[in-house]
Amino acid sequence: MTGVTFTWSSSNETVGTVNSTGFFTALAGGTTTVTAAAEGVTGTAQATVSPVTTIEVSPATANLAVGATQQFTATAKDPAENEISGVAFTWSSSNETVGTVNETGFFTALAEGTATVAATAEGVTGTAQVTANVSLCDLVITNGPIPYPGVAVFAREPNVVRMTVQNNGPVAATDIMVAVYASDVSDTVPVSVTTPIASLAGGAQAIVTVTDPTIRHLQGGSVTYTAVLDPENTIAESDETNNVAVGGTRDVIYNGYKGKMYWEGGSNVTTVRTYDLRGDIIHSFGNSQYMSGSFGSEGWTNYTVTWTAGDLPLPAGATVRDAWLYVPYCWDNSNLAPDHVSIDFNGVRVPYENWYHDRANFGAYANHVYGLMTYNVTDLYEAGVNNTAFFARESTGAISPAGFTLAVVYEDASATRKQIFVNEEFDLLGASLTDYGTSMSEATAYVPFSGRAIETENVVRADLTTFVPWGSGSEGNLFFNDEQIGTRVWSHGSTQVAVDEREVTTLLSATGNEAAIQSDTTWAGPAMVAAQTFLVVEYGGSGGDAPVAAFTATPLTGLAPLSVTFTDASSNTPTAWSWESRPSGTGDNWTEFSTNRNATYDFAAGAYDIRLTASNAYGNDTVTKTQYISSSAGAKRLATVQNGTVSGDLYVGAYGEFSSGTSYTTNTFNRTFTLPAYTDVQWARLYTVVYAAGTDNRTGTATVRFDGNGDGTYDTLGIETLATAGDNSANVYPVNDHVNRQYSDYLLWYDVTDLVGSQSPKAEVVSTPVAANFDGRIKELVLVVAYNDGDSDVVHYWVNDGHDYQANGAGGVTSTFATGGLTAGWTGATLQNIMLSSKDALYTFNGAAYTGGTPSGYFGTNTWDVTSDLAAGNDSSFTYVPNGGSYKTTLDGIGIGTHTVTLKKDGYIDAASEITIEEAKTATLHLNLDEVVTAPVAAFKAEPISGDAPLTVAFTDESTGAATWSWDFGDNTTSAEQNPSHTYEAPGTYTVTLTVANTAGSDSATATITVTEPSGPAPVANFTANVTSGNVPLTVRFTDASTGADSWYWAFGDGATSTEQNPVHTYTQVGRFTVTLTVANTAGSSSATGVVTARDIPPAPPEAAENFTLESDAVNVTIGEGGQQVTFNATAGLNVTGTDIHLQAGGLTVTIRTENLTTADNVSTGNVTGVSLAVRSRQRHGRQRRQRLSFVHGRDGQLRPRPWDNDDDLRAAGRRDADRVRPCSTGRGLRDRRHRLRGLLHQDHPH
Repeated sequence: MTGVTFTWSSSNETVGTVNSTGFFTALAGGTTTVTAAAEGVTGTAQATVSPVTTIEVSPATANLAVGATQQFTATAKDPAENEISGVAFTWSSSNETVGTVNETGFFTALAEGTATVAATAEGVTGTAQVTANVSLCDLVITNGPIPYPGVAVFAREPNVVRMTVQNNGPVAATDIMVAVYASDVSDTVPVSVTTPIASLAGGAQAIVTVTDPTIRHLQGGSVTYTAVLDPENTIAESDETNNVAVGGTRDVIYNGYKGKMYWEGGSNVTTVRTYDLRGDIIHSFGNSQYMSGSFGSEGWTNYTVTWTAGDLPLPAGATVRDAWLYVPYCWDNSNLAPDHVSIDFNGVRVPYENWYHDRANFGAYANHVYGLMTYNVTDLYEAGVNNTAFFARESTGAISPAGFTLAVVYEDASATRKQIFVNEEFDLLGASLTDYGTSMSEATAYVPFSGRAIETENVVRADLTTFVPWGSGSEGNLFFNDEQIGTRVWSHGSTQVAVDEREVTTLLSATGNEAAIQSDTTWAGPAMVAAQTFLVVEYGGSGGDAPVAAFTATPLTGLAPLSVTFTDASSNTPTAWSWESRPSGTGDNWTEFSTNRNATYDFAAGAYDIRLTASNAYGNDTVTKTQYISSSAGAKRLATVQNGTVSGDLYVGAYGEFSSGTSYTTNTFNRTFTLPAYTDVQWARLYTVVYAAGTDNRTGTATVRFDGNGDGTYDTLGIETLATAGDNSANVYPVNDHVNRQYSDYLLWYDVTDLVGSQSPKAEVVSTPVAANFDGRIKELVLVVAYNDGDSDVVHYWVNDGHDYQANGAGGVTSTFATGGLTAGWTGATLQNIMLSSKDALYTFNGAAYTGGTPSGYFGTNTWDVTSDLAAGNDSSFTYVPNGGSYKTTLDGIGIGTHTVTLKKDGYIDAASEITIEEAKTATLHLNLDEVVTAPVAAFKAEPISGDAPLTVAFTDESTGAATWSWDFGDNTTSAEQNPSHTYEAPGTYTVTLTVANTAGSDSATATITVTEPSGPAPVANFTANVTSGNVPLTVRFTDASTGADSWYWAFGDGATSTEQNPVHTYTQVGRFTVTLTVANTAGSSSATGVVTARDIPPAPPEAAENFTLESDAVNVTIGEGGQQVTFNATAGLNVTGTDIHLQAGGLTVTIRTENLTTADNVSTGNVTGVSLAVRSRQRHGRQRRQRLSFVHGRDGQLRPRPWDNDDDLRAAGRRDADRVRPCSTGRGLRDRRHRLRGLLHQDHPH
């Protein structure tokens, strides 16, 4: 039968209880009857609860340091050893001096000694023994021991073993000894016993390294290291059983990053061929490059390398003795080389002669083979024509060949005698103790030269040429006969094969010569390889024609110190070389920096001309390359280049031309500057910036001319070749001593102090492309003049220039002025700035913010009065931070002195005069303007220049010197206004012409306006809100109801905005907010508004007592229009007459029945605040409803009643706002008599 409800009971609830669902809980040993009853019928069951017979406490014993703790647990069991759940235990300690235990079994050791911890339940007790000792250290090995680095044990060398030792105890341990055992040596005799730790504090840890001196000669097998701390047990520890640690097992392998002599059967870079002949050896990479097999050009299976006749020039009459091709590669983890790759030389398949290879042998690249294949192509090589090598691989594996070297040994009867040693191998090297476990001495390849004795007494020169694939950075050290002859030697280019050639004549021996190529931990790349090496020993003897000097160099640009490698390409067998440099653009003397055939030299920051003189017994020849090397000092921030004191001022005339220029053609930019009257010029400099585009060395020229007298006679300041590569950072690359390049811009400057001779000097810049992709537009033309004007004024000035670029998001740069020597008393200070960006920056001067202007055509100027922000005795700082885009500046300047007032008017010469204004006073100044009798220059701006019809365009005149304006809008309409606005009704392309004129002539300028067909109707804005008023925080969901919109912009009236279509916004402040929605599409925009009111929530009073006490005198409260008027009168007892209620002083119970307390909206009794009263009102269904009437100040200063709707609200308000309630003052007059309305705080304790 279903649906029956049972009543459950237990006859002995001491033994156990049963709940309403029949779930029985055993409480104590014994028997009870469980009964289920329903509809007068009962059923029973007997429940027997086994008593607790044993209690087990865990752990049974504990050894603790004083101050340590231990959590004990207890388990109750019945006679059958079954665990009994739900048993409550009582815990105790037999010796609370030694330690105490809490109600959960948590023991704390307090003093040295022993104690018994007991857990008791139902008369049964279980115990555990605790021994507390004085605090000791506790040494353990938390990591290791393993070889370092941890990948393997390396053969043919000692190994470093590393581990981490930690002191888990509270006190320090000293003189900690460590014994290390190697499993392949002995389990009982350590390979190392040291005391590497002098002291280790409690809780601290230390990394320990020891050396296993065992030499394992062959790869194979494995080693497990075991470390024992305190092997002689001299340190007392709280736990002596945890001092032994066993590391992981590691294989014994060869370390491929060391020299190949560390491999069994490995070889040095040894001599494979020698020559004794009249002639030489030459080599070239041709057009080969590094070809990635897996990381860039994947998918290729072959490529061709070509050597032109010019790559390997042979003297006239020379014959080829030998030609060898060297093909290096890396990353071959699929073992394509040597059998699955091929070389066809000049169309003929050639087998390799030697295959040299090496690999890391461990780590992520353990099986990536590096190798070199050599090919004898003597019979196939053709002198004086192109030669080709066709490289093919059978599959697209990871093998990645680097630059191919073609080396040609030739004989020439007219040449000097030479001995040539050719050594070959391929030895992977990487010096890094942390990454590879290798030292510099281990990561060294040795290059012994053998096979011929050298007649040292007849030697005139000996040159060593080393080839090091993947030598980068620069990196590596070079030794010859145990003498270090180079550091940071190798740096590869696109071939990824670095080549170094240097003279070793003075170090040469008759036999036993040996070079060494060493990887360097200081300048290390990931790895480098020692490959083929040539030693050429030259003897005196007959020659031929004088040399023809030629050379190449790489790199030509870079950061200082810039290491440049020069390669001699001279013909006719020179025997001596002189390499010289000098600063570009100067007449400085030449400085010799090398006499090697191929030189490497580190250049400090600057631009350099290079000269090579090549000589032999028959003569010499010199070749010079100007502006050849550019070594960058990095960014060129604004810094002071001139400062001084003048009686006049600092004039800065600045113009931009970029937007009016034309790309890839000749651009001419000229301007007339208008200077104030002056007596002499102290300093003047002309600046211009030419835009090249890109960062490569595309070539153009810039001719800069200056007419200082304004008479039309120009001096040529410079004809500059602009062909220096840059980069896309802030680095500035010098071209010469007055020209530099940053990114795509060339900055040129010239001192024109001695050329300024009138108030109307002129300047002209002409930029001309040489390369077709040289842009040539001119960004700025600036003249800066510090002048005297013959009066007694004193003006201090500073000029800071540079070529400072900051990418968007950069943190800003500060330019400083050394104004610290100034004392108070200046009357004016003007700061000026020139910038070349589409967006101006954020500026501060001495910490005060200044606002920039709006650039036009990547050009802008700023002028600020900074008088009030100067500080006597302090230097000044000017900071600029990019603001929404990249930022470039070339100049800032400051002039400090008396006030100079300049009056400017188009068509007139600027009139200026200095004026001193006393504090809190005014001054009058009269200036006369003289008309400029020069033809005007037409210029204007149109906004917008395109759009849908009808299109209204605003034209802004930007002409200079204009007196009249004539506009032709291109649609048969005209205007004579200076700044007209015109509406184009029909689609089309219109040419707008502005003609300006004055008494000296006229000029015209044009622009194109494009008007298109309308794309559709403009949108109509509309929206709704789910609520428009409420208490803060007020969350409003806005729903767009616009038509035709494809973008939305909401302004919520409290400073917040959104571009969502249907946003949700929360108002957290009180107020009345106008919400504006602006929608747009391609045809226009529309806006709609609405209002949201967010109100404050007045503090809710606590629940008031119905019994309360009033002090003497009356407190009158009147509820205004339509409401109940109530007067609380403490002296007259409780009377209700009409609308008045009087309360007698003392304890009273008040009941007010009224139909409407909520309509009252005004309260007037002066400054009564916070008065509240709990009342009951009769409702229609005969039930009384408890209400609360509170009087609170509104924002308008008026008191208003606030009703509460029900008891729940009342109770909630009382709980919520109890902390806000204070006794209420009744107004100034009553406050003076200390009258208070009481009984409002606690319902349970009325007065």
